Amino acid sequence: MAMVERLRPVRPLVGGACWAEWMALAEAGAVDTLFARLMTDHYDPCYARSASAKRPTMATVVLTQGPGDALGDAARGLLQRLTSTPSTTDH
Repeated sequence: MAMVERLRPVRPLVGGACWAEWMALAEAGAVDTLFARLMTDHYDPCYARSASAKRPTMATVVLTQGPGDALGDAARGLLQRLTSTPSTTDH
């Protein structure tokens, strides 16, 4: 079972119950479900930890449901904040 062998390097990084579930999915040939579990159980959390450790937060956007294009307005505002040149009077 090549799929199981390819997962062996991550075995020390996951708990026994998680590993057992992945192995059961692999043995059952449930590739789509196994892939989804790998992403949500392992890769997404690892990526999130790595990304937050290396980059400071540049901006926070709070989206509220309201009239018009709230998401578009927020995206345009964020883009403007990130691409505007600070003035020489800003400290």
